[in-house]
Amino acid sequence: MAYATENWLYMRTEIAINHPTFIKLFHDLPLENVVTEKEKCAQRSDDVSRMGECYRAVLYGERKCVFDLGCDRCYWSYANSRVMFPREMFPMLLKDSEGNLVERPKGKENVINKCSIKYVLLLTRDDSSKPVKLLDVDEAVNILKEGKFVIRPGSGPPERWGQYGYEPFYNPYPPEHNLKVEEEFFRSLYKAGVKFYLLNTGTYEGKKITIHQTHMYIRHIVED
Repeated sequence: MAYATENWLYMRTEIAINHPTFIKLFHDLPLENVVTEKEKCAQRSDDVSRMGECYRAVLYGERKCVFDLGCDRCYWSYANSRVMFPREMFPMLLKDSEGNLVERPKGKENVINKCSIKYVLLLTRDDSSKPVKLLDVDEAVNILKEGKFVIRPGSGPPERWGQYGYEPFYNPYPPEHNLKVEEEFFRSLYKAGVKFYLLNTGTYEGKKITIHQTHMYIRHIVED
């Protein structure tokens, strides 16, 4: 049985660039590192190769800057800006009485605080792994033990952004590491019938794997 340890989600606010619904939802919530002045845009650079995607698009006239549109903040200027987001506020797509898809808050009654573990989904961001792969126990344990991840902009010193970091079993704040105990725990999950999947959120065969594709793969896994 797994239990939720947090009542709020510590989310990256950059999700709002592709999902504008979150812009109004974030507005009155606790925020961290959100840029509030155009002149402080974290994507600015004199080097085109180091410009952020949004800043470059604005520079080339492909989109409007949110500050020029009258906004008082930009949720995607800094890659590691965050929001404390109540789980019950998370938007869901539901069908109304006429069969149309509408967005509604999840609501406290739909927030799950405990559940039986059936799947463990491991994420990677690379250009070689398949979008989704069912793992055997040794493959899963090796990935977990290595704890390899891409250091995103805003996480750690700038000179390490885009490089790989390593956190065994993806646990950055352990009181102490006992790799044998941690390995035995995940092997016991596998023996109990839990399935382990590796999901690639990077690229495959030269094509970007979108968030929507990843969501589709997850739905397919849990509905199978």
